[in-house]
Amino acid sequence: MLDTIHSYFRTRKPDHKMLKDTLFILVGGANNYLHKAVMLKQEYPSLRKNKHRLRGEVTQAVGQTMGDLRRMVDLLYKKGAKNILVLSLSDMPKTPYAKIHHLEVALRLLSVTHNKQLRNFLRKKRKKVRSSNDLDLKLIWMNVIPFVQELIRHKKEYGFSKLFE
Repeated sequence: MLDTIHSYFRTRKPDHKMLKDTLFILVGGANNYLHKAVMLKQEYPSLRKNKHRLRGEVTQAVGQTMGDLRRMVDLLYKKGAKNILVLSLSDMPKTPYAKIHHLEVALRLLSVTHNKQLRNFLRKKRKKVRSSNDLDLKLIWMNVIPFVQELIRHKKEYGFSKLFE
């Protein structure tokens, strides 16, 4: 994820006005967490019975992903970006992949922990930036879960006949 932002700055060489006027949209973690959930399922075949053991694994996985997201936000801010939208993870336990492979427990822990830490990070970052008198930064968290739920409920309106097969 961070490589994409570095590549953007190398290839585009944005000026101050471009950075000030561009909306950067960040989302991250879903693929990392799908992979981690599969590994956890292999290590702990009965995830429901091992929730307490999962917490440490979840904390570590989310910490790594959150570190990447923090570095992305910090790099964009340092380069002069003023409009950063960070999307939450969707309701990952409800994905077809989670249901087919029985990963709901691990993905629920991972996505809930991720979204909670993400909101806390963004809240603290906004407070820190405002205390430095940079009132131009718009650092926004958007919860995408309601939008995904809407898509699932009204799939035909969005051009889908089957979402979970």
